[in-house]
Amino acid sequence: MPSDVCALLREENVTAAIGPAEVDPVATFGAVDDSTGGQCVWAGASGSQLELAVWSPDGANPPPPEAPAPGSGAVVDVENGRYAATATHVFLLRVIGVGAGDQVLVERVRALAPVVASGL
Repeated sequence: MPSDVCALLREENVTAAIGPAEVDPVATFGAVDDSTGGQCVWAGASGSQLELAVWSPDGANPPPPEAPAPGSGAVVDVENGRYAATATHVFLLRVIGVGAGDQVLVERVRALAPVVASGL
């Protein structure tokens, strides 16, 4: 069963970012409110993948130090994606795999941050 992290993006969001893709059940785990966080990975037909990782700031697995402070509402761009903070969570959207260096794909994925934030 896919993680509820996957429900933060609709199929059309993922398709618009990296093309047709399926959830990778091996790389998908946890849940939005798990103490260790959760992750969903969509594997695209082109070899590009979209990763969405979510951390609960008070959880056993805190957000990485380069992520914005929880509750700040800030975003931090990284080479292949974007960290963002909501009032309750920190998340990372990024392109991995073949398209990680494709700035068009990266910008499409970064543009999904408000969609994810609205679901947290």
